Amino acid sequence: IIIAVLPEKAVKDGSLFWTNVIIAPIRDESNSLVGFSKITRDLTERKKSEDKIKLAYRELEERVNVRTHELSVAKANAELAVQARDQFFSIASHELKTPLSSLKLQAQIRQRSVLKGDYSDFTPDKLLELCSDDIRQVERLTFLVDNMLDVSRLTTGNFALKTCDVNLNELVTDVIKRLTPLTNKSKIEFRTHFPQVIVGQWDPHRLEQVLGNLITNCAKYAPGKPV
Repeated sequence: IIIAVLPEKAVKDGSLFWTNVIIAPIRDESNSLVGFSKITRDLTERKKSEDKIKLAYRELEERVNVRTHELSVAKANAELAVQARDQFFSIASHELKTPLSSLKLQAQIRQRSVLKGDYSDFTPDKLLELCSDDIRQVERLTFLVDNMLDVSRLTTGNFALKTCDVNLNELVTDVIKRLTPLTNKSKIEFRTHFPQVIVGQWDPHRLEQVLGNLITNCAKYAPGKPV
């Protein structure tokens, strides 16, 4: 007996269709072969149904792959957002601590002088200088608070520098002077060397950030060392 599933020509119009064919021998009473019987079943509808199921499965598999990719991208974006948040808090904490530490140390120094009855640092000229230093520190804090979203601006491409004419010598000297209480506490000796006056177009606040971070790191990780 031969059983086969194959396309077979229809008798009427010559088109192809799927069939199940069973061919069996026909024998007489003496078991001699006298012919064959052939049974053909039309499987066209069943084949169409199978093809539809396969197509639906492929489409479903494609949708699953697309959705899996979307979820993977969403997960990666969420992880980047968490990293940006952590970086933001780290930077904000570091940036705010520098001027706050300086202000605190200056206040403690003045408090000790007052408690000792030493008012030599409170002459009109000294007071004016101390007030100017305090104002600069407060302005620095205000600037930092106003720019707490720098990390977000960087990731979105909206970060911008505000440049102006800057005397680099004066800026470096001012930052070192402002952080003197912190460097004195860490016993850091600063030596500056300006072979010439350097003036350029820069963002003074960002330069102060860089220098402030460097000096703070020196005080924290290299106390007693020359800079």
